[in-house]
Amino acid sequence: MTLRDLRIGWRHFLQQPFHSFFVVLGLAVGFAVAILLFAYVRFSTQYDAHVPDADSVYYVKQRFNVDQEAWFDNAPLLLYDVAAAHPGVAAVAASHIKPTGLAVRLGDTVHTVRCISASPDFPAMVGMRTVDGDVAAALASPDGLVLTEDTAAQWFGGERAIGKLVPAEGKTLRVLAVVKAPPANTMIPFQAMHGLRSVMFPPDLIKGIEERFPMIWFKIHVRMRPGASPADLATAMQKAVDSHPMVVGLPADLRARLGDRKAMDIRLAPLRSAYFDSDIGGNHFNPERPYGNPAAIAGLAAVAALILLLAAANYVNLATVRVLHRQREIGMRKALGADGRRLALQFIGESMLVTLAATSVGLLLAWLLLAPFSALVVRNLAGMMTWQHVAAVYAAAVLLGLACAVQPARTALRVPPSRVLTGRAHTEPAGGRRLRLALTVVQFAAAIGLAAITLAIEWQTRHAVRSDPGFDPAPLISIDVHETYDSSARHRALVDDLRRIPGVAGVTTSLDAVGRHLDVLTQPLRREGGVSISLQKKVVGREFFEVYGVRPLAGRTFDARTDGESEWQKVVVNETAVRQLGYPSNEEAVGKWLYNDGHDGKTYQRQIIGVVPDIRFESLREAARPAFFEPGRLTYVVTLRVQGPLAPVEQAVETLWARHFTDAELEMRPAEEFLAYSYAEDAHIATLLGIAATIAIAIAAFGMYVMSAHTVQRRTREIVVRKLYGARRRHVAGLVARELGRLCAMAALIGLPLAAIGISRYLAPFVERSPHAYLALPAALAAGLAIAALAAARHTWLAMKMAPADALRE
Repeated sequence: MTLRDLRIGWRHFLQQPFHSFFVVLGLAVGFAVAILLFAYVRFSTQYDAHVPDADSVYYVKQRFNVDQEAWFDNAPLLLYDVAAAHPGVAAVAASHIKPTGLAVRLGDTVHTVRCISASPDFPAMVGMRTVDGDVAAALASPDGLVLTEDTAAQWFGGERAIGKLVPAEGKTLRVLAVVKAPPANTMIPFQAMHGLRSVMFPPDLIKGIEERFPMIWFKIHVRMRPGASPADLATAMQKAVDSHPMVVGLPADLRARLGDRKAMDIRLAPLRSAYFDSDIGGNHFNPERPYGNPAAIAGLAAVAALILLLAAANYVNLATVRVLHRQREIGMRKALGADGRRLALQFIGESMLVTLAATSVGLLLAWLLLAPFSALVVRNLAGMMTWQHVAAVYAAAVLLGLACAVQPARTALRVPPSRVLTGRAHTEPAGGRRLRLALTVVQFAAAIGLAAITLAIEWQTRHAVRSDPGFDPAPLISIDVHETYDSSARHRALVDDLRRIPGVAGVTTSLDAVGRHLDVLTQPLRREGGVSISLQKKVVGREFFEVYGVRPLAGRTFDARTDGESEWQKVVVNETAVRQLGYPSNEEAVGKWLYNDGHDGKTYQRQIIGVVPDIRFESLREAARPAFFEPGRLTYVVTLRVQGPLAPVEQAVETLWARHFTDAELEMRPAEEFLAYSYAEDAHIATLLGIAATIAIAIAAFGMYVMSAHTVQRRTREIVVRKLYGARRRHVAGLVARELGRLCAMAALIGLPLAAIGISRYLAPFVERSPHAYLALPAALAAGLAIAALAAARHTWLAMKMAPADALRE
């Protein structure tokens, strides 16, 4: 291929600017979508790749079978010592993410940053790079604080951060080190860090950390020596847990309930696989932590490749049709001595010109859309647009350009010069036409398949968000306080002031908001003569059921006038708990006693005073859990019931918050947001698939437009003859519609069954499904047929209006 071939391609490119514009735009949009989706896929598969020798780093995860059956990526701190003493371990580190963040007041502004507490060996474990100061000194000092470079710049501008005093939650910290920020795709993110003896910890917690109290839980990371077995270390950790006095001294009732299971299961998992750990990501107890679904990521990669291939197929169709219109030019070049190699190189040059131009435009579009796309997927993808990635995109474009040139070049090589130069028409070879028909069918099948899956996910997500949670969330507002009601005087003062706001019909507190799983407690309880079962423990204020508008099915709920704030012996249970405890009815459960054996050997009892409907704390992917509600003051969330519009109450809350909490940001949300949070990932996937489906439909519509144009052109003489023998316009329209209808039918037979399989797999984990989910299949087909009809309408109308005399003259 020479520069002359590119010049010829450029001239043809400029001769039909309208056609060339849409060809390049179609490919460019395909490239842009593929670049963004592949950037997201690459981001997801590169979690913690920056950690030195990341493949030798493992994290400890555990499942505490006594109280719950979910896996967590934190473990008792006593396992830190087990790992440190193991001969196969090169290094061990412990860290703990503060769930509420660190609230810092600088001037009149409160900053809340992600903060971790870490052992001295943590920085070396994750490959932390120091910019200024001494990280080791910061972690050893009680008031020491480490900031990332970005956080230091945000707080102090161009001033040096080292030595700055920072007021944080009633304490004063001193910045002693500044480090490079970890990349966005890490499972150990932080903006600030302090040591394990920090003043941010109460003295009893520091003592518990130093004495390795068994119920103090940290993330534990280990770096294995070359050739060492992680399974051997996991076995040693399991033995340490099994022989611990806390486990050995379990009450007989709990041991009987465990059966052959361990009290706690211990496993080691590779750090590089943490983002896709379905054990931890699937327990829904920490929805604000990032976890990826490998099937969803693989699906997005397939969609990205599909969109690019559809755009390429569209270009091949257009380029082949264009070759058919250039038969005289090709015949003339052959007659003047151009051989097959020269013709092939010409069409390869034209294809390369188009694909490289489309790639450049696609990269520009991807760069412009990167920020909104990052916000859509809730991931920071800014680091994905490097020169290496751009080079890889251009390399892929070259390969795609070569592949797209094959069919147009083959069609050109089969043009007989003697036939076309004597004015006799040359039809497209049957093989080439079948290929273009197949490409059009694939385009249409992909479009309606993606549309069907998108509609099903969207409808299921809406159904889940709008499903009855057991109460009306519309008049409720929840506030995260991050200080317990019993230990914080300003928390209690805030609640008292909130009750006086006009429009507030009630105020209550709870350990966590309904629909969120940041603080999940479980308790094994049994009825008299029964076997223990695990019930979720919900610590709530006495006004909880009144504020949420939940009426008892039997018995009563808590009464602020007669029940004490901490009368934990009186409990309310949900319907699922009644069934699993074995009571024949809700009424039979009221007044009965529940028992549990404590670790101290004593037996504790609680009396059921009422039964309420199941309140949906979980998503629809989980069946309702048995739960009991206990009045208490160990609560973090304040919920208000509002009469009338929410806005005036929200403004009044902001004023009261600024008065009581000068060093913390207000986190206030409508209760509906908590219920929708469990389905945020579903909404993101539906949006991404919706964008992909829209582009696929546009490509399919354009392909159908080209196919209808070529159909009318190819069958012009047949249409003329039919008209001469009396065919009416409707007969001509039916002729075109039947041919295109066959294409749509074949596409539906391919796309809809695959879409049905995809919908079935998506819906499988849900215990409650939208009744309209499978209606997405006929809806997508109807939309596809309507779009195909619109795409073919122009050329069908031209065929209907075709004058036989004019057509025969041509």
